[in-house]
Amino acid sequence: QKGAKTMVLLEDVHNQLSKERSNYERLMVQMLQSSFDLQEREDEVASLRKLLTSTSKISAKRERGDDQKVLLQLSRKLETLLVDNEDLREQNEKLFKDAQNGETEHAKETHLNKSEM
Repeated sequence: QKGAKTMVLLEDVHNQLSKERSNYERLMVQMLQSSFDLQEREDEVASLRKLLTSTSKISAKRERGDDQKVLLQLSRKLETLLVDNEDLREQNEKLFKDAQNGETEHAKETHLNKSEM
C-alpha cells in the first residue's frame, strides 16, 4: 500500500507544538543562565589571576628588599672583618719587629757580657 495516509488531529499537532515550544523555551532559559554563570566564573578567575599577579610582584619586591638588606649587612660585616684583619696584620708585623729587635738587643747584651768577662 503505497500511498497509505495517516490522519492526525490538528489539535494533537498544536498540543505537541506547544509542548515542544515550552521545552525549547525552558532549554533557552537554562542556556542563558548557564552562560551568565559561566561569565561570572570567568570574571572571577580573571580577577583572581590579577590578584595573584600583583601578590607575586609584591612578594618579589619584598624578597629583593630582604636580599638587598642581607647583602648590605654582609657587606658591612666583610668591611669590618677586612679592617680587623688589617689591624691584626699590623699588630703581627709590629710584634715580629719587636721580637727581632729584642733578639738583636739580647744578642748585643750577651755579646757585651761575654766581652766583659
